[in-house]
Amino acid sequence: MEKRTPLMSVGFWTHHSSRLFEDIFNKRAQESLSLASKEAFILMMLNTFGPKSLAEIAKIAKNAHPSILRHIDSLEATGYVERRPHAEDRRIKVIHLTESGKKIVPAVFDTLWSVHSTAVQGFEPEELEALLDQLKRIHDNLQKESDLEMVPMDMLKKMRTGAADE
Repeated sequence: MEKRTPLMSVGFWTHHSSRLFEDIFNKRAQESLSLASKEAFILMMLNTFGPKSLAEIAKIAKNAHPSILRHIDSLEATGYVERRPHAEDRRIKVIHLTESGKKIVPAVFDTLWSVHSTAVQGFEPEELEALLDQLKRIHDNLQKESDLEMVPMDMLKKMRTGAADE
């Protein structure tokens, strides 16, 4: 029987690679944009999917409301987002990108892509395409058995088809 070790696990490599990716992204976003990685994530999410409530942002980010609220407060203080009352329920505040927020988003995406470039350095285009296909398959296999949606499926479908860019 073949001996199994953590180093043979897809979970080990995806988990550790994800943590390294986030650490490098956080450092670069902090250095070049003075943003925490979670703040950068919120800006990219609002840019991609439009205004969201605090509860929606917390669900997508998989963070508790108080943690996300601190990031929203920081983004609001820098003028990148603003809170507006929900059209139907005035108790709910909806987070919108401001013009300043919209202007910084390209730099946030550039920072993200710089980390991506570091991560895939030395990969041939067809290797990268195969890797992304395999990672999507792993995601889809795991999603079938999990109640946890890292990104709500309707948003994920839009991202995969490019419909979110419209």
